[in-house]
Amino acid sequence: LKIILPLSKSIVMVIVIFSINAAWSDFLMPYLVLNGSGKETVMVRLFSFQGSNATAVEVLRAVVYSIIPPVLLFLIFQKQITEGAAAGALKG
Repeated sequence: LKIILPLSKSIVMVIVIFSINAAWSDFLMPYLVLNGSGKETVMVRLFSFQGSNATAVEVLRAVVYSIIPPVLLFLIFQKQITEGAAAGALKG
């Protein structure tokens, strides 16, 4: 464990970040399961917001707000993402 964990830290970090991003961007399953419960995810709320009487500026504002968390995650963990991607690409 003293050898494996330090070597796999960046790869595990990339998997965690990609999993969080996938959960954040997931649309179909929450749309089918949580429809109308008031606990919709961001993407389901954006979909329903688009069909309402909202103006284009309001929809654009909602889209920009939904993009901020993944971008912040990338900016915070940029070093780990690039290290993990490079470590996964090396042959050995």
